Amino acid sequence: MLQAAHTAGGKTYRIDLGTATDTTKLHHVLARALHFPDWYGHNWDALADCLSDMSWDEANTYVLALQRAEPLQALDPESFNTLVEILEDAVQVWHEQKIRFWVLLIGDFPELPRLEVIA
Repeated sequence: MLQAAHTAGGKTYRIDLGTATDTTKLHHVLARALHFPDWYGHNWDALADCLSDMSWDEANTYVLALQRAEPLQALDPESFNTLVEILEDAVQVWHEQKIRFWVLLIGDFPELPRLEVIA
């Protein structure tokens, strides 16, 4: 999926969250991996803003492959759940703009609710 999106002109991001064991570390990892602008505020509102407006890295498709998020889910479940909510909101925002924005959580998440599929 990552290769197909990249070949079609999309932007792909393989993000290792293994060191993101709390909110501060999570924001640092995401800012670096997604090439957020210098004005990124390293907080939830800023994350929502950046994920909903990727004007510094425009594309017709975005794919975020998040790997090794299990430590965050185990050590800071509130931050993990907030991250999932923000990602769901970003998917909806891009869907309304007719831009593909896919998020893949790669790992073992037995308690992760099934995300709603938007047709």
